[in-house]
Amino acid sequence: MSTRPRPAPSAPPRLSTMSLSEPVKPLKVKRTKQPKSNRLVRLPPSILRRIFADIGEADAGTLLLCRVLYDYFLHAVYTMISLDTPNQVKAFVRTLRHHPELAQLVTTVTFTHAVHYTEPQPDERDCDAAGPGLGSGQLDWLPAGGSGEDDITIGTGLFSDLVLRMPNLVILVVNGAKLASALVAPHLVADPHYPRFTHMLVTVHDGDDILPSFGRNVSRLAHLRVLALHGFDRHMPVTTLNLGTTHLPPRSLRLESFDLTNCTHVRPDLRHLFQALAPGLTSFSLSTSWAYPAMLDDLDLYKCGTPDDVKAMKGFSDVFAYAASMREQAPSVFPRPLTSPLSFPTSLATLKLQGNTVVDKTFDLLADLPNLRSLHLGAHTEFRTPDLTSFLHSSRTIQTLGLDVCACAPVPSTAVMRRSRPTAAKVKASSSPAPRPVWRDDFREEDAQVVVRECGGRGIAVEGSVVCATRSAGSARAHECRGWCTA
Repeated sequence: MSTRPRPAPSAPPRLSTMSLSEPVKPLKVKRTKQPKSNRLVRLPPSILRRIFADIGEADAGTLLLCRVLYDYFLHAVYTMISLDTPNQVKAFVRTLRHHPELAQLVTTVTFTHAVHYTEPQPDERDCDAAGPGLGSGQLDWLPAGGSGEDDITIGTGLFSDLVLRMPNLVILVVNGAKLASALVAPHLVADPHYPRFTHMLVTVHDGDDILPSFGRNVSRLAHLRVLALHGFDRHMPVTTLNLGTTHLPPRSLRLESFDLTNCTHVRPDLRHLFQALAPGLTSFSLSTSWAYPAMLDDLDLYKCGTPDDVKAMKGFSDVFAYAASMREQAPSVFPRPLTSPLSFPTSLATLKLQGNTVVDKTFDLLADLPNLRSLHLGAHTEFRTPDLTSFLHSSRTIQTLGLDVCACAPVPSTAVMRRSRPTAAKVKASSSPAPRPVWRDDFREEDAQVVVRECGGRGIAVEGSVVCATRSAGSARAHECRGWCTA
């Protein structure tokens, strides 16, 4: 047995002299590599199509996040294209150079005036001139190196080539009258690859107007069914569109819907427009600030030859809103209130009135319309509550009543605005809506509640801002919330 002495116990460990305030370095954790694939892409295509069925309502951020999920969704992104800036145009051209098959997926395209053309603005003779425009022939070649965006020239020729590459195009939206004239030029329409789109919307901006060449060329588009012109201010496009009785080609243009919005002048040649389009027209919209006295009588030409299933007839908004304020200055120029039976086609189904256009006899005429389903009274439409409730009692066809309450902000005092340039704060204060509804003396909140209760008892749906103003959102079909219901 060993007699070696037992070793002494070791000393306890010393505490570190490191300061407690010194940060401690975190431990390094090795991250595992994430898989490159996502199991969501393995879902059956039928399920993915149901998931992305509402792609048209998705915002741009959602599209960018979800485009990697499935090829079907990636292709669906290209069905609606909006080219608002030169960079977007160049990026789209570069995409078509590598994937030309994506152009066949486009059904809606928008060419915006924000694209600054490098070519001079074409005049009347250039719009009908045959031959390629500036920027044509850039979709068939690839640059030697790099992305090639700087080498892309933007012009009417480039947009014409883009249209020819879209055989399934349905809706063409163009902001700019001269560009619209170039896209319906005869040599371009005669191309066998020219798409047979059915909807065309053209916006005319300040200092620009519809060219006569556009009217001559668009009248030859037999496949066009919906035409909307917005913002012209020099003349009515009746002779421009060759819709008169002397220049009309034989049934080359048969529109079902025609919109003339935000125009300045409406002259008596409008009656030729109704005569030419009446055989096929089912929807018409007119918004102007200058009319002639007999315009309401000329609207009776609209029902000649028109099918009975007319869906909508709008257009009394801005016409009478302007006429109401200017009637005393020029009573012989502006239209009178709606008191004549010729003012309303018997096939009318939807009607919107705005301004000083309604008297007690107007509601009697509306009650006799056999097909009237929806009536909308604008915020500046003056009427008496007993006349409206009497109409609701006598009408047998009305199903929807829309009422808007004035939300105009108070006008700034002249003392503040005199000889001073309006600042951003003043402009914002004058353009912002009123915090509370602005009731009229002959139509107050109590009167509105009576009308809403009357509609509820007869099963008539109520729409418009009156729903929010009377806090009756629970009994209405559409709630146009302005914040009044929570005030």
